[in-house]
Amino acid sequence: PGCEPTVDVPGGKGCTQAVAASKLLQQSSLSSTSSGEGNKVSFVGQFGNDAAAITLRQALTEAHVDLSHCSSSHKNLPSGRGYVFLTESGSVSAVVCGGSNTGGWKDWEHAYLDDLSTSTVDNNEEAKA
Repeated sequence: PGCEPTVDVPGGKGCTQAVAASKLLQQSSLSSTSSGEGNKVSFVGQFGNDAAAITLRQALTEAHVDLSHCSSSHKNLPSGRGYVFLTESGSVSAVVCGGSNTGGWKDWEHAYLDDLSTSTVDNNEEAKA
């Protein structure tokens, strides 16, 4: 009672930036003379074991973001969440719950970072050709 509704949307800095970059890439590919094939935006993260993970994956997939570098290895953790609170006076505070993004990076980060590094170099070399 007396509370404003809660809005739950997929996002977070990385997700939001990946979606925006993908949209820009799609737009530039449509307006440029080059096909833009082979160019893609990749997202690196760890999805949790909850409905939020499904929503995040769906939002990123619909935006044509590559998720091949993501993990769901934390079967016992929910997705990381951020909460923003707006008070009646207009001040804002935020709380971040790291969830599935809080651990396990060392188990697989080097393989993915090596793959991303090679992919970036390959794309840059193609662009120079």
